[in-house]
Amino acid sequence: MDENKERAKGFGDEMTGKVKQGIGKLTGDAQTEGEGHAQEAMGDARQGVAKGVGTAKGAVEEVGGRIKEAFGDATDNESVQAEGKLDAAKGEVRQRLND
Repeated sequence: MDENKERAKGFGDEMTGKVKQGIGKLTGDAQTEGEGHAQEAMGDARQGVAKGVGTAKGAVEEVGGRIKEAFGDATDNESVQAEGKLDAAKGEVRQRLND
């Protein structure tokens, strides 16, 4: 799952739902307004799932980086150690972006 695409789709659903709600209120069409509420809720849920996936991927990336960093340290391989630090930092950033 590409969490960024899913977040964008969720945002689109949320906005479309808000527009439908507005049209329903404006025209007095309760069905369209209700569909709008449902679509907005679906979009919000889709974004929430995508954020969870992004956070989990970030955690895995961070742990993998820490392991790689430790391996590089244990074997005196500065290149592997640096790659591990970078991977861990990327994982931390990904988690923060999905909070």
